[in-house]
Amino acid sequence: MGQPERYHSLARQLTLQNLLIIAVSLLIAGSLSFSLFWTMMMQRLESSSLLHATQLASQIEVMLVFGDRSAAVGELSYHADYRPANEIGVYQANADLFVWWPETAVPSAQQPPTLDVLPSLKRNNRELIIWVPVIGKDRVEGFVYIREQLDQEYAWLTRFLAGQLMLIVLVFVGAGIWSWHANRRAFRPLKALTELATEVSHSRNFKLRAPIRQHDDIGRLSSHFNELLKRLEFWQRDMHQQLVEQQAHSDAMQALAHCDELTGINNRLTFNKHLGQEVNYTLTQQQKIALLFIDLDNFKFVNDTFGHNAGDFVLQTVAERLQECVRQQDECYRLGGDEFAILMRSIPDALAAEQLAKRILQSVQEPIHYLQQVMPIGCSIGIALCPENADNAALLLEQADQAMYQAKHTGRNRFVRYGAPV
Repeated sequence: MGQPERYHSLARQLTLQNLLIIAVSLLIAGSLSFSLFWTMMMQRLESSSLLHATQLASQIEVMLVFGDRSAAVGELSYHADYRPANEIGVYQANADLFVWWPETAVPSAQQPPTLDVLPSLKRNNRELIIWVPVIGKDRVEGFVYIREQLDQEYAWLTRFLAGQLMLIVLVFVGAGIWSWHANRRAFRPLKALTELATEVSHSRNFKLRAPIRQHDDIGRLSSHFNELLKRLEFWQRDMHQQLVEQQAHSDAMQALAHCDELTGINNRLTFNKHLGQEVNYTLTQQQKIALLFIDLDNFKFVNDTFGHNAGDFVLQTVAERLQECVRQQDECYRLGGDEFAILMRSIPDALAAEQLAKRILQSVQEPIHYLQQVMPIGCSIGIALCPENADNAALLLEQADQAMYQAKHTGRNRFVRYGAPV
């Protein structure tokens, strides 16, 4: 009777010791796994939020410089559609509020902090507070303020913690039953499972799997653990795919924001940005640029008579011909409707702009055939020079526009240089 008593006593003692070791190991591994995973997830979330905030600041710069509040509100609303933002605000460099989203809400942010060119990110309870400077040409144009929620991450944290606790309970119960009947045989797979959990927690390699040697409680535990690893592997792969798709979508949206969808050439937003940069560069380097403002003649007649498809075809054809006429360093833009612009860089004199205008007139007047019909299209061109006619972008554009209207009123299918005799 003594030996069986000693045997049962030893079994209970070994079982309790094994359960204690396993419980401590799993708690340590789970804590490390949880801490590492949460820290890395928050770092990635903060990096992603800061990246998107920086991209928003870059996209909002032109609107802030030109005071386009309507476009800025649209950009903030678009950003909020893809990010868990509660509030987004844009401040001018003098700390005055420029726009706020949502528009109906009362701005809760204080004045922007004193920043040079470095963004600021702070985690406050379940929120991220982000300040990013809007960098213009060699100076800070303003600041972007974003307040994002972290409720989704904390909800996931709760589920993850509950899953870890459930896993620890299953390991503890399974190890106790198996250790009571066959302690030595049960200890080896438990040890292997513990080592696997530790390796996964440190390496984050969710492709690892626990070997299933027997179809018992420990085998089921290993199977459940493998299923968890499989789900984590799928989750990791899906997260990577989502990040790749989000980056591709961001790149595509960036391209669409600066390109005319119909003709494929630069749009008005890009034109406004380039024009200001070129004028400033020209004045600094003491060079000369020319702005050609082009408006198609009879385009409304083509649209009304032959339909909008014919009008689109004409716009695409004209855009192709304009690109064939310009030099490599020049840029073509579609400003909207039937209006185009060409920015000539580093020209020697006004004659170079006039020669380009003649080439454009000749090219546009060549027959454009659509459905075996000739489109009666011509164009009127206004030319303005910098710094000869204007020393800022707004005035240069206004003068080129005036010259174009003068060309229309004096016969069409011709060009007029601002300030030159007609």
